[in-house]
Amino acid sequence: MPTFEQIESTKTSLEKIQDFDVDNLARTEDLGREMSLEVIVKPAQDVVDLYKKLSTSALEDFPDDILVSIEQRASADFKIFEKAREFKVILGAAAREQIINQVNAMYITAFKTLHQYISYSMHRATDFESLEATTRQFLEKMSEETESLKDEIVNVKNGADKVLEKVRAMAAEHGVTQKAVYFKNEADTHKTDADKWFKYSCWVAGFLALYAVSTFFFHIIPLLKPTTMYETIQFAISKVLMFGVLSYSLYFCSRNYFSHRHNYVVNKHRQNALVTYESIVKAAGDEANSDIILGLASSCIFSPQTTGYNGANSETPNSPGALLMKPFSQALTNSDN
Repeated sequence: MPTFEQIESTKTSLEKIQDFDVDNLARTEDLGREMSLEVIVKPAQDVVDLYKKLSTSALEDFPDDILVSIEQRASADFKIFEKAREFKVILGAAAREQIINQVNAMYITAFKTLHQYISYSMHRATDFESLEATTRQFLEKMSEETESLKDEIVNVKNGADKVLEKVRAMAAEHGVTQKAVYFKNEADTHKTDADKWFKYSCWVAGFLALYAVSTFFFHIIPLLKPTTMYETIQFAISKVLMFGVLSYSLYFCSRNYFSHRHNYVVNKHRQNALVTYESIVKAAGDEANSDIILGLASSCIFSPQTTGYNGANSETPNSPGALLMKPFSQALTNSDN
């Protein structure tokens, strides 16, 4: 049986070389490009990786003489790494070449010493019998659960089909109401424009009132006071023209205000029609009434509305809204009969 002291001593030496950072060997900045030890980084990393394959937990199974050989090999290789890490340019190219040769030959020497112990360590770390038993138990459990899983999959599929049908039905209903957001956005836009034109109307009306009041005092201003009949006529015409321009500006602003306000109300009405469509369809019950309600909602959306820019207050008999309403009016009459 190995002694505790030897196990700990070997473990310390092994861990030192396993944890060694080979990137510290290059030292390109300290030694310069020509004298750097960058060429030994790759072979040094191979040596460190070889030592890492030897598990420290396997040291407990080795006798003292094997532990001593492992410790001596690890210590010798670590000293070479330390020698490379302490190398200075002043030592010359010969010393650098010696270190490179030692590191290059290190892997073969270490492999000859450690390969059989690494094989034992890897075999010890892998419990093949336990792994085989676990795999067999897992396969048996999978085989037992396969049949029950099949039944569960069938039940889940049937449930999923039912849910899918419900989702499709709900999507068809909500698809109509979700489009109400377009009319909401349009209504908000017209409301914003209506508020803007209302402000313009107030400003123009105030300016018109101010101008009307100020005209009473134009004749007392020496610069504007007419002295001849021609100046009096010209002065009167200019006042009339100014009143006309301001009056038309007030009319234009107010008409735009009423137009946007009208379009806001129309789009708000369409939005409310679509939002309440689902509730009305549910209350209607059968499919025939649902179709009639859908037709009325469509008529509310697509029937022409006055924009406020023309004088038409009602749609013509041949308008699309009137034509669309005819079949649904007949349907309503038939349903009543």
